Amino acid sequence: MRWIISYDISSAKRLGKVYRYLCNNALPIQKSVFLFTGSSDEFDDCMSGVLSKINLHVDDLRAYPIPQQARVWTLGISAKAEGIVLDDLKDL
Repeated sequence: MRWIISYDISSAKRLGKVYRYLCNNALPIQKSVFLFTGSSDEFDDCMSGVLSKINLHVDDLRAYPIPQQARVWTLGISAKAEGIVLDDLKDL
C-alpha cells in the first residue's frame, strides 16, 4: 500500500517533531509531503504516531492513497538521494 502524506503545522516545535518522525517512517518527497509504503497496519501505526504530535485544532494532516497501478510523474529537483532506486515507483 502506498500513501501520500502531507501536513501544514502551525508551530515550529511540532513541525520539527512531525518532520523527524515522518523522515523515519516515510520517504520525503517535498518539504511537507511524504510517500509512505507499507501494510495497512503499518500505515495506521504511522498515522497514530503523527497524530500524537500535532494539534488537531490548528494543524492540518492529509493522507491520500495511491492506487497500485498509478503512474507518478515528477518535474524539478528530485527528493531522492543519488543512487536510490524505487522499483515499484519507476516514474518517481
